[in-house]
Order: sequence, then C-alpha cells, then structure tokens
Amino acid sequence: MGPSGSARSHQDAGAAPWGAYRRQVDARELIREVEAAFAETGAATPGWPHPHPGDVRPAEEEYSRESDPAKYRILGARVQAWSRALVATG
Repeated sequence: MGPSGSARSHQDAGAAPWGAYRRQVDARELIREVEAAFAETGAATPGWPHPHPGDVRPAEEEYSRESDPAKYRILGARVQAWSRALVATG
C-alpha cells in the first residue's frame, strides 16, 4: 500500500507510464502480423468441414453436444497469434 493507503501504481513503482508504450498501428499492418503469426501458431490445427453445408440451421440439441473438442485448439492458436502480433507492433 502507498502512503495514502491505496495500492501503488506502476508509475509509483518507478516504471514508465502505460501511455509511453502506445503508438498508432495501422489495422492492415496488425492483421498482416496476425496472419503471419497464425501461419506458425495454427500450423498444427487442421481445419474441419462446415457442420451444416448449405446454411442449414442446427438442431437445438446440437448446442449442448460436443463431438470433437480437439477442433477448438484453433482458438488458442488464434489467441497466440494475436498476442504475438500485438507485441510485434508495439
């Protein structure tokens, strides 16, 4: 706790203020970085066919059923790609 009884901020601890790390990033540049990173992070995450070709609506009971949980590994790969891209672009 700081002298006023509140938790110390990063700035109080001697770190640079968060605003010092921000810079303008072009959205197209960021997306290119994400796609380049995803080429690596998603390399081991194969795609899968559309579960309802022809845009057929899924049955209500399908929402509570999971037939292949491994296919969701792609979400983690996307998160890693975004994380890498955000770090790379500052």
